[in-house]
Amino acid sequence: MPRPKQFPEEVPVGDLEGRVAILEGIIQAGNWQIYTPTWSGTLGNGALSGSFVKIGKLVVFELRLTWGTSTTHPASLQSFGLPTSSSHTGWAVPVQIRDDSGPQEYSGTGRISSTGVVAIAVQTATNNGRISDAHPFTWADADTIRITGLYETV
Repeated sequence: MPRPKQFPEEVPVGDLEGRVAILEGIIQAGNWQIYTPTWSGTLGNGALSGSFVKIGKLVVFELRLTWGTSTTHPASLQSFGLPTSSSHTGWAVPVQIRDDSGPQEYSGTGRISSTGVVAIAVQTATNNGRISDAHPFTWADADTIRITGLYETV
């Protein structure tokens, strides 16, 4: 596999398509690192994993929480640790939530703070708001939260 071009010398600043192709190539080529996110709840026998790739100051990340029978929801806001600190706060990242018993899937939005993803909100047909122990459903074994996104690191 040929080595992708590097920013910024080899790709003209105005060549957006070229820059996007290079980013896609770098992300697909690998260099993904595994990390263990922190979480504001009690994991119990659930599973929590994350991975990320850093390209300059850009961080692309993915994390997944799978509920176990002894996992408990946090008393306050959902909060997940990022692989590195963010230089900006308030950026939105997509969140996918799956009720395994349905199965039913929901889309939501998380907000990035300098240290993690917080204030995850989800919209349903009958209720909008932050994720709680009973919203958008009562959490149980094998339910999942998946967050993917990108941000600029410090």
